[in-house]
Amino acid sequence: MKKERSLLGNLLKKTILWTTAAVGSAAIGQQLLLYLAQKKRDMTPHETFHGKYGETAYRKIGHGKVLVLLHSTLVGSGRMEWEQTAKLLAEHYCVYCVDMPGFGQSQKPRTPWTVYDYALWLREFLAEGIGRKVCVVGVGNSADFALMAKKLGCSQIRRLVLVRPEGLAKGFATGQDTQDLKLLELPLIGTQKFLMGTTSAAVREVWEKAVFAPEKLDQALWKKAAVSARIGKGAQMVYAAGCCRFWSVDSRDAFVKADCPVAVVWGEADRDISADVLREAEKLRPDGVYYLFEQTAMLPHVENSKAFAARVTAFLEGEET
Repeated sequence: MKKERSLLGNLLKKTILWTTAAVGSAAIGQQLLLYLAQKKRDMTPHETFHGKYGETAYRKIGHGKVLVLLHSTLVGSGRMEWEQTAKLLAEHYCVYCVDMPGFGQSQKPRTPWTVYDYALWLREFLAEGIGRKVCVVGVGNSADFALMAKKLGCSQIRRLVLVRPEGLAKGFATGQDTQDLKLLELPLIGTQKFLMGTTSAAVREVWEKAVFAPEKLDQALWKKAAVSARIGKGAQMVYAAGCCRFWSVDSRDAFVKADCPVAVVWGEADRDISADVLREAEKLRPDGVYYLFEQTAMLPHVENSKAFAARVTAFLEGEET
């Protein structure tokens, strides 16, 4: 009996040692991957706004009335999403291409942000970083951030262009949506899920699903996204928030009550949220302007830059001087 206990004890000790060694090796491997990711940091020239909510990177081009472009919250996204469209719009406007906190070259939050965190950040950036009346163009969740900033009293916003605002269709995140949030925040297990979700193949799949014709998607775009997704100490928190819809909101009330002209844009081939929502939005605000883009999905500003820039310009031409 003593011999059996001794053998069992030795086996248990070896199991613990093996497990500890395996966990240690996994942790070292993860840190190595994260270290290598930081060495690929984007060094594109930009301006920086230092505010209460961290450092915000942006690029300003063109002259005239101010147009602020907010990118989508697809994994690894950033202001590079607007590169082609911004050049077209800069022919007539002073365009701010912004990396929202957690994306691109802006500071990464150390905890997952809610829609209200982003709305407060946007309100501060517009008031102190720009300090002029602006038109804001947002995509998906960032369209909802702009709506909520307006609801929170952001007086700088004079017009809104909302590209498929998710809050008009999906509303707040459910308990089922956020049940894995704590797990995704954890070291080791959460970090492994983060690393698996930000491989080049995984990021490419996300971006290709967001467009109508994947074969026409500029490879440079998703490759930049794959690099950007892992950069920064808070990158894992941003990934966790996106996976769990932590920053989602029901923006219908804010949409109806926004005291400024609004335009809503949808891609006819959007596979995530049906373009039927555009018609529902029109019922909520008959005074709005509505555009449906053929042969585009979640990113009409990327897939048809020329037509998108033309529609935005047409909408802004009605603006009072």
